[in-house]
Amino acid sequence: MSFNNIGDSGADSLSDAIKVNTVLTNLDLSKNNIGASGAGSLSDAIKVNTALTNLDLRGNNIGASGAASLSDAIKVNTVLTNLDLSWNNIGASGAASLSDAIKVNTVLTNLNLSWNNTGASGAASLSDAIKVNTVLTNLDLRGNNTGAFGAASLSNAI
Repeated sequence: MSFNNIGDSGADSLSDAIKVNTVLTNLDLSKNNIGASGAGSLSDAIKVNTALTNLDLRGNNIGASGAASLSDAIKVNTVLTNLDLSWNNIGASGAASLSDAIKVNTVLTNLNLSWNNTGASGAASLSDAIKVNTVLTNLDLRGNNTGAFGAASLSNAI
């Protein structure tokens, strides 16, 4: 469903279906003009969904607030293994929220946070999560301006 301009209201509608879905495992909502509100609705659905293993939200504009909402869902979801949040302008605070979720999540193996301007402090937050997470095997942080401090934080965590 990428490039369909569904926006927040479309995400709200889809969330109702995702809440009761028991067979759909892959959902591509990339480049759909979804903001923080739509991310919040999707978060509510992901909290209760028992089938969705792959969610692609790249190229939307969920921001730090949307990342925080999704983090709440990641903390309790037991099936989502792949999440692409690249190009969503989550910043350092969004990375910190996701870090809190990664610390307790036991199923997410692939997380793409590329091109989100998380900076060095976002990398440091994620480093704290990497130290305790035992399942995340792929973390993409391309284009986040992590700098030397962020690289050192990640290096220490790895």
